Amino acid sequence: MLNASDMPAVVDNVLSAGFSLKDWGIISLRSAPYLSLELVKKVAEVEKLEDTFNYMKIIGFISETPNLDKLDIHNVSRVKEVLRWQKICEMLNKENIKFLGLSWFVAFILEKSDALLSYIDFSAKVGNTIKECITKILRAEYSNLANNLTDSLMKLEEQHDISWASGIIFLPEVL
Repeated sequence: MLNASDMPAVVDNVLSAGFSLKDWGIISLRSAPYLSLELVKKVAEVEKLEDTFNYMKIIGFISETPNLDKLDIHNVSRVKEVLRWQKICEMLNKENIKFLGLSWFVAFILEKSDALLSYIDFSAKVGNTIKECITKILRAEYSNLANNLTDSLMKLEEQHDISWASGIIFLPEVL
């Protein structure tokens, strides 16, 4: 759900928050679970990041719980400030968050079961099957869900000058 590989942001904002570009890459990557947790809290009863990591370990998403002592909350706050994370959280509604979460979860399950690699030639068919499942589960047309997410991201850019939102919040490639 969050593309933390490069965590795009305005360079001036990164530097004015006291990050070097090297530190930004490391600290923003480590902050991604905290940022995701804020979104998850809008749709689920999760209070501690450790609980989510324990669940991810149970379902096989991660092999071990990360050491949360490597990043202090002050750095997470600085990352949130640079990304204007609070505004992003405000603009993504529950429907957007459920849609993103379910989409990434389905992609994860398919990847774990090697179904994505097996059907690379049938990616359109796999994508359509996933979209049908998401439509049934969320009881909303996939195209409407995708359009609503796109609209939210466009509003972030147009109304709040947050051009990097679509660079960190997006659907899995298979969709």
